[in-house]
Amino acid sequence: MDKALQILTLTRALLDVQTRRDWAQLAEVDKALSVLVGQLNDKVHLSLREREALKPLRVAHAAAMKSCLGEAGRMNALLDELRRNREGLIAYGLINEQDDRP
Repeated sequence: MDKALQILTLTRALLDVQTRRDWAQLAEVDKALSVLVGQLNDKVHLSLREREALKPLRVAHAAAMKSCLGEAGRMNALLDELRRNREGLIAYGLINEQDDRP
């Protein structure tokens, strides 16, 4: 497969996993992109098709980064809330455990 087609294929994959918020698959697409970018860096000159294919990839990558940062922020907020409510959650669990005993 030529590099321009690989770039376009990975761009579509990146947009798809970002839209579905499939973070595990996003990591796999990111690995494939890393390999491809390494191969492109080894080339002295990129073809016009390759340079044109990189434009939507840059946009898709920026959108994926924004989604990842947003998700990381959401997860940090959730963890902070769980930490703040830790004692109450433990007490609630102990009460329920006692209620379950015959």
